[in-house]
Amino acid sequence: MKVRVILSGGKLINPIVIICTEENVNQVNKLINLFTSSPKCNKELSFLSITPGIKIDFTRDKWRFQGRWSAQEKEIRVKSNLVLEKMLQTFIFELCNANNPDLIKKKTNYSNFNTPDEYALYLEASEHKSFKKAIFLYMDVFLKNPKSLLMPSAIELDQLRMLADDESYLSYVKNNGHYDYYVDDYNRATNKKPSFFTKPKGKNLNEEHYDYDTPQTSIQG
Repeated sequence: MKVRVILSGGKLINPIVIICTEENVNQVNKLINLFTSSPKCNKELSFLSITPGIKIDFTRDKWRFQGRWSAQEKEIRVKSNLVLEKMLQTFIFELCNANNPDLIKKKTNYSNFNTPDEYALYLEASEHKSFKKAIFLYMDVFLKNPKSLLMPSAIELDQLRMLADDESYLSYVKNNGHYDYYVDDYNRATNKKPSFFTKPKGKNLNEEHYDYDTPQTSIQG
């Protein structure tokens, strides 16, 4: 059964609906309490709440993505069966995507780009800005609640340092991110042939191009 919680008051401009399950409602409540312990995170959520009708959905368990921001549906989706740290990281990352001015539809229209690779590189570079901001926000929450969240391992911290670099990040996501999916998305929308520089995928995304989840794997293994 789904549980709906309304976030309102404080610095929120419009109420935000949180949807979770009976199984994860306690973890989601803990996540919200941890998240709101950070004034910086509260500021991000307040900015998102300028848009009425925002929803945050923690109910999908059989889902290939860890998280997704859908601008069309005004909804952040986070996979329901993630551990607390991963769930919090994913939520923060998708919140940063939602607030990222480089990812608004006007700037990501296919007509703005001459090639599929140009389109994919733009999206990945824009996601990187969200990624770096998400690291900063997550660490702010962690430092305020060191006994409530697991410390990232040395390997995970090394990954973060590597992925903080623009070139390293773009190199990584070309093989591990959504780069090829974005290329396919562009080709499908514009009826162009597959790019010479990217290998074709057997399956395309069936949703709009606001899909992001790979960087969370690097924040917490």
